[in-house]
Amino acid sequence: IEDMGIRNLADDTQSVPLPTNAAAPGRHIACNLTVRDSHRTTKGASFMKLTISMIIAVAVAISGASAFAKGKEQKVPQEQVVTMEVTDEGFVPAQVKVKANQPVKLVVTRKTARTCAKEIVIKDLGVNKPLPLNQPVEITFTPTKRGQVRYACAMDMIAGVIIVE
Repeated sequence: IEDMGIRNLADDTQSVPLPTNAAAPGRHIACNLTVRDSHRTTKGASFMKLTISMIIAVAVAISGASAFAKGKEQKVPQEQVVTMEVTDEGFVPAQVKVKANQPVKLVVTRKTARTCAKEIVIKDLGVNKPLPLNQPVEITFTPTKRGQVRYACAMDMIAGVIIVE
């Protein structure tokens, strides 16, 4: 029993402190188990070792499950995919909504040759990308502030807005 860290508190009681590393990081388990053993037989000592081992195992399992559950609470932001086309009408749709602090993939495809929107400019994001005919162009960014982000053609004649909520 002594090799398990049990120390005498009195003649007829023994206490088992749970190891501090049994708790998840940042959490503490403070527990003393007091066992009265008036017969002090070999059979009783073995039973006590088994009981103490089981209590420690349960405490470690509970703290580990708690730490695992905490890890599951953290969600990775999902990418928002916004599809847009350049047609004879301009950017379609001309207004889109996205959520702040979540990655955005803007996929723009120019479907017409009769337009000045042969590239897309998003000044606030430092974006200036050509829009080849019938080829999707991906623009990725993560908006951090709520409000509006304006985009336009290079001549600033055809425009639209991304509303960040």
